[in-house]
Amino acid sequence: MFPPPDFPAPGDFILVTDQILSPADFQLHRMLASHFKDNKNAIGYVLSVSESYSRWKAIASRANVNIETLVQSQSLRFLDLVPDLRSSTSPQESLRSSIRELRSLLQQQRHDVTGPSLVILDDISSLEWIGYPTDDLSQFCRALVALARKYNSPLVIRHHITTADAPDDLYRLLLQLCTYHIDVRPLSTGRSGAVSGEISLQSGPSNAATRVKTIPGHRAVQYRLTDTAAVYFEKGTGQVVL
Repeated sequence: MFPPPDFPAPGDFILVTDQILSPADFQLHRMLASHFKDNKNAIGYVLSVSESYSRWKAIASRANVNIETLVQSQSLRFLDLVPDLRSSTSPQESLRSSIRELRSLLQQQRHDVTGPSLVILDDISSLEWIGYPTDDLSQFCRALVALARKYNSPLVIRHHITTADAPDDLYRLLLQLCTYHIDVRPLSTGRSGAVSGEISLQSGPSNAATRVKTIPGHRAVQYRLTDTAAVYFEKGTGQVVL
């Protein structure tokens, strides 16, 4: 079954990887929508790099989640990680500023709000592509993971894989830090009109006690994207599992 029930749990770091032929944005949108639909007084933070606010709003509306209302009530906050290109702020200082802002918001939530929080970073790769040093991004990710665990908030980070057989340094670090790894990839047999791709769920090296049933790569669940959601089914059968 995908996704597992009660996933992600408080304090989990979920690494979501994808490729150009199988973008995983639908997973992030699903997690955000489920967070607000399943939890009373929920709070969410989207550290935005690649997707516009209007796209988040449009996708969420298909799941009957009103992003604009959540933003107006400050239940959901979008933090832009890419500073004005005319700014003299260094990448390192920009990332540190984002950590300070998120820490302040999480501290405030601990005192004022009883509902659970969720932090989504979409995506870390784009920051590297526009020139942010890998060392700065590695420190930023470590700080995010520590902050999310301190405040018992699930953290979701998307990372794009450009060369499947040659993982980069940032990917290797994220893989070591993650609690669970969701890998979205295209079909190995090529494109199909009935199948959009396949998805696996594996436990990360830092996960001392796996709470959910994992889905190894060789048993990856296939999925088909629709106008409103994703439909999952066993590989090669077309039998819907959710």
